[in-house]
Amino acid sequence: MTYMLSPKALHTMDMEEVCSSCKGGYFHIAPKITKIAVINLGMQKESFMDMVNMKCSLNVFDEDFSINQLNMVPHDVVMVSNGKVDAEKMPMLVDKIKTLIGKKKIFGIGLGQQLVKEAAAQAGAKAWKQEGTIMISEDHKLYCCDMSQQNQLEEIMKYA
Repeated sequence: MTYMLSPKALHTMDMEEVCSSCKGGYFHIAPKITKIAVINLGMQKESFMDMVNMKCSLNVFDEDFSINQLNMVPHDVVMVSNGKVDAEKMPMLVDKIKTLIGKKKIFGIGLGQQLVKEAAAQAGAKAWKQEGTIMISEDHKLYCCDMSQQNQLEEIMKYA
C-alpha cells in the first residue's frame, strides 16, 4: 500500500506507526507548493523565476483572462502583477478582480496593487493595516506592495 503525506500531516503522526503500517509498501512526503494564478500585466522573467525558486507553481494569465478559466485552475493565491496596461482595460480588470475578492487570497504588486485597492474600495473594503512594506486587508484576504524594493516579492509570499 502507498501513502502520501503532507509535511503538515507528518507533524501530527507517529513515524513508527506510519512505517509499520507500510510494510511491503512505501509512503511519500509531498512538499507544500503554493499554487498561484498570476494575472500578468508585464512581470519580469526574473520575478517568475524567483517565485519558482520559492516553491510556487504558476499559472499565468494575461490581462484579457477569463474568470471562468482562472477559477478552473487550482490555485491558493491570485497575484495581480506589476507592469503596464492600456488605460481602457483598467475598469474591466478592476471589475474582474472585484469578483475574486473574499474567495481566495489576492496579492497586488506595483500596478496590481493599484488595481486591487480600487477593486477593494468598490467592494467596500476599508480597513487596511501596514505590516512592514505590505498593506493588508485581512477581512478580504488582500495583500499589496508597491515593488519599489527588491525583497518585497519574497516578503509578500510569506502570506501565501
